[in-house]
Amino acid sequence: MARHEVLQPGIHGPSLRWYKPSGMAYWMLRSTIRFWVTGRPVWGRGDNATLFHDATVDHRGGPTEKLTRARWRRLAWRWGAAGAPMVLWAALGKWYVLSYLLLELAAGGWYGWRALAAWWPVREVRREFVHPVAQVVAKALNEKYSRRGAVRMIELPAGFGQEDEAGEAPELSVRIHLPVVPLDEGVKKRIVTSSAERLGIKDPAASWTIRGARAHVDIAPRALPPTRLVFADVRQLVLDASEQKPFVGLAAGRTPVYADLDDDGPHIGVSAGTGAGKSTLMRLVLARRMASGVGVIVCDYKVTSHPFIRRIAQQDPHRALYVTDEEEISEAILAVYAEFSRRREVLKTRPDDLSTFRPIDLVIEELNTLASKLRTWWGHERKRLVQEAKDMDMSPPYLPVVPPAVDALGALVQMGRELHVHVHALAQRLDASILAPKDGGAVRESFSNRFLSKYTKKAWMLLADSVPFQAFPGGPRGIWASVQGGEVTFFRVPFVTDQEAYQLALSGPAPAGPVLGGARLIQHHEQRAIERLVKLSDAVEMLPAHPSLDALRQRVQRAALEPKGREGNALLYDLADLERLYAMS
Repeated sequence: MARHEVLQPGIHGPSLRWYKPSGMAYWMLRSTIRFWVTGRPVWGRGDNATLFHDATVDHRGGPTEKLTRARWRRLAWRWGAAGAPMVLWAALGKWYVLSYLLLELAAGGWYGWRALAAWWPVREVRREFVHPVAQVVAKALNEKYSRRGAVRMIELPAGFGQEDEAGEAPELSVRIHLPVVPLDEGVKKRIVTSSAERLGIKDPAASWTIRGARAHVDIAPRALPPTRLVFADVRQLVLDASEQKPFVGLAAGRTPVYADLDDDGPHIGVSAGTGAGKSTLMRLVLARRMASGVGVIVCDYKVTSHPFIRRIAQQDPHRALYVTDEEEISEAILAVYAEFSRRREVLKTRPDDLSTFRPIDLVIEELNTLASKLRTWWGHERKRLVQEAKDMDMSPPYLPVVPPAVDALGALVQMGRELHVHVHALAQRLDASILAPKDGGAVRESFSNRFLSKYTKKAWMLLADSVPFQAFPGGPRGIWASVQGGEVTFFRVPFVTDQEAYQLALSGPAPAGPVLGGARLIQHHEQRAIERLVKLSDAVEMLPAHPSLDALRQRVQRAALEPKGREGNALLYDLADLERLYAMS
């Protein structure tokens, strides 16, 4: 009988009921019976699991359904963990109890270690995505936010927001589990808009599912690039693209995407995790540029990044140079800077010659790692040169702490555009400030063409902090984000084989001169080249004739060949000049 009902006149006998204690005594008795006898959850409604049957209905009303197994399993765990020590104490004594508790402690430590190992890789993802999304959803639903409930509410695809070293990743689709509350169109729209903004999903498409007492929504980008693309599909687009705006891939709707080395910026910065396809992207760009006569110099400490350019460099050094060791790489970068300086001097008296300079693409593979290697190498080289000077009773020359090659590279990035010198840097997490710690922002802004793949939010903020974050959409290898002029475009790079890139690179006319110092037009082939400055002792092995050191010195003296520089006490000569000495004989 409800309390608000009025009792009608009549005769009522005494009512009998089982005694029900109240207050703390009631909750203690109830919890004890649930824990040791019935196996039900100590707190909350739980589900309809019985002692011997698994649950089929969840009574909790939370966003996600959770069904437990038969209660005898829970009772077995409880008695095994808490009841067994009491039984052992009574039957066998305290030492058996101590041994049992130590065993439980070891098992608990193992379980805790597994839980920590599972949480550690996803902690940043939860902090950056899961909890912010759960907060805006709770606000839209006018529900209380819970950190523990947030983990059950937001379901992210594997690898979301993380660098993935595997070849493939799932398509981006985030599922948000919701309790069924009044979900009108306004509430749904607020949930999708707010969640997509926190997840970095541009132009989201939402798919709602309502089942019984629960609902969920799947949020994904509305349009994605093609799922598969090969060179044959876009060959004509590659050939039709200009030298300064090479084709790089197709966006959603098969819209062509181009790099811009003219109006937007002179350099390309590529940042992506292992296996994302950095070499494939640059393979397409460099092959097209080489077909137009651009000279390419690849600094590749890994040795294997661009086999087709290495092959071309061995066949025709006037098309490309490929260097792999620290000393070679340092010399190559300094040679490019020397060419940059030569062009400056030419323009002082002949400004019209700017159009005749042959464009140069300097490719730096794994910039961060290479810069570290150059610093280590230069540290040892610096000590060696100082010791040589001391051994010869000479005052040590001035040698900067920063490797000259790293310093020159930073200068080329900031000043190379007008003189047709382009620097393309690739790294797993590109950090342009490594070239100029005090002016890293200016260096970064010089990489106006920025391509990212399999990136984290940290990598995004490093290279595209002026653009609102957008999550990586995943998919098979080859999906990239192009950040140009404050705009973000997701596109797919076509797969290009080494043989296809080799044929494309050689499809243009033969170069008019060497990589460095060569002219764009044949009539300017008389301009001098600055390919590499070498010591005579090193040139012996580089020259095709392989002369002795004494014979080479005599030939240099007879030709009155002037040195181009000095390294310590050793004179440096242009390798191209030395080659011409033997070509004339």
